[in-house]
Amino acid sequence: MKWLMGTAAVVASIVLIAYVRTWNGELPYPGSVSTLEHQGQFGDSFGAFNALVSAFGFLGLLLTLGMQQWQISQQSKDLKRQADRDQENRRRDEMAQYEGLLFRLMEFYRDSVDEVFIVRGGKEYAGLNALALCIRHMQEELRQRKLHFVPEEILSPIRAGHGTADQELVLDYFIVENFRVVQYTVTYQRRVLTTLAALLKHLEHRCPSHADIDTYRALVSSQITHVEVQYLFAILLIYANESELRDLVESSRLFVKDSAPYNFKLHQYLYLRLWGKAVGDPSKARRLAFSSKAAAKVRDAAMRPPLADLLSRYRIAEPVRPEKMRVHKSNEP
Repeated sequence: MKWLMGTAAVVASIVLIAYVRTWNGELPYPGSVSTLEHQGQFGDSFGAFNALVSAFGFLGLLLTLGMQQWQISQQSKDLKRQADRDQENRRRDEMAQYEGLLFRLMEFYRDSVDEVFIVRGGKEYAGLNALALCIRHMQEELRQRKLHFVPEEILSPIRAGHGTADQELVLDYFIVENFRVVQYTVTYQRRVLTTLAALLKHLEHRCPSHADIDTYRALVSSQITHVEVQYLFAILLIYANESELRDLVESSRLFVKDSAPYNFKLHQYLYLRLWGKAVGDPSKARRLAFSSKAAAKVRDAAMRPPLADLLSRYRIAEPVRPEKMRVHKSNEP
């Protein structure tokens, strides 16, 4: 565009110089142009040149407008690029703030768990060991009193929606006694639960819209042990005033892990019956490369010939039950 404007300026200059020199008599021209009449006629003869000069002027104007339009377009593109950069910077800042607070809350929660302290039977327990002890005592008490399951002939009709009044009364007894056992064996750790609620609230309600929240859910879930999940489930099962934490746990999918959060299927049913929330996901359960039926078939074959004879010949140990295996004892009580 610049070269066109330069060309127009050169041509206009040449025409102007030729006109002036001819007017002054410096350039030859047919006929005399010394009088005003002749000079007027001579000027009129340059009408074509005037039109040409006007055309070049109009072309220059168009070129100028085109240049301005191009500059405006470039400025718009620059502004858009700057706006995109600003938006990306804001997104990075949002992510940095979200992650920073999330990690701090995770540290606070971990500290609150580590600082749990209880005394049972004259012995002191702290951290995860204390929570595991609560869960173990709950399981032992329920099993000892045979409160960990409801007979199927009572529970099945209730599930189907046509349980009798007597069957409903028996179930109510199981609920009351289960909850009393949980209440007195699983201590309520307010600091742990309050910190966890703050962590899950930030996780669910403060996540930027452009972030993948499932990644952060998986991260938080991976930092919470199975013992903590079992403890949390027991608390949320029996206390009615923990509805907010129940909702946060459900939205964060904390109970959807490879191991079920409940200890007994009765508790899974009660959680659904009382709070309307299903826990556990069968698709997430750990599965071995062979089925239980196939494993039982192989173990059964190992007790009879010919497999038993082969194991004896090659001095291969016979199958044993898990409780008889030589494994390292857990540090948990």
